Amino acid sequence: MAFEDELTLSELRQVEILNRLLKPGEELRPERIRGIGVVYKIGELTIREERVSTLIKLGLFRIKGHVSFAICPVCGDLDLSLNLFCPNCNSQDLEKVDLVIHYECHYADDVSRFRTPKGLVCPVCDKPLKVVGVDYGRPGISYRCSTCMSVFQFPLFSLTCSNGHVLRLDELALHRSPVLVYEPSGSRQATAVSRVLSLIEALSSHGYRAEPFAVLRGQLSHLEHVVDALVHKGEKRCAVVLIDNSVASPDT
Repeated sequence: MAFEDELTLSELRQVEILNRLLKPGEELRPERIRGIGVVYKIGELTIREERVSTLIKLGLFRIKGHVSFAICPVCGDLDLSLNLFCPNCNSQDLEKVDLVIHYECHYADDVSRFRTPKGLVCPVCDKPLKVVGVDYGRPGISYRCSTCMSVFQFPLFSLTCSNGHVLRLDELALHRSPVLVYEPSGSRQATAVSRVLSLIEALSSHGYRAEPFAVLRGQLSHLEHVVDALVHKGEKRCAVVLIDNSVASPDT
């Protein structure tokens, strides 16, 4: 087997962590976190997309599809803010209203302006609104400009990235991030596993009790770490991490 087809020991440790957190066939979907970028959440771990790309190359995940995220075409920034504008005066001083339109006098405003103890009554002509679709309309949520007082259903909008680039919708670029399915390849793990198991066998022959791929929790950080072997001798124990000094060769 060529060395480049094997998992190194450091990569194997990552596989052991993934095996503890994921089940074969489990799906991972990309998420966008403001200030960080695209990430994948595996248990309590948050892994950046760049790191996941390495795991894909190792054959640990299958790409099922993609999710597209809007990005700034100038700088590639994912952190986009939505800006709303009045289509009449370009003011950004807008209010959200539940619009009611009185058909007879054409007055339109938020439903709160029509409510009375007697039901809905037009505040302009003082006529009752009895039947929706006949006396009045309820087009739903709309917007009112506090500057020019115009009412409209759809404001104009633009987007601004965190670097200050202002964009229209048709100017946005798209970044496609893969949807992943965890499918680790057992054959690629075999060689690295055998190295650790050979160490365990050698230690056992010298009277040591050793656990392969043991999980330790840091006393200060309380984070879990996977070590290649946890060696016990009496009441003492020692964590062993193997260093892989192999060098890939085209002739191996």
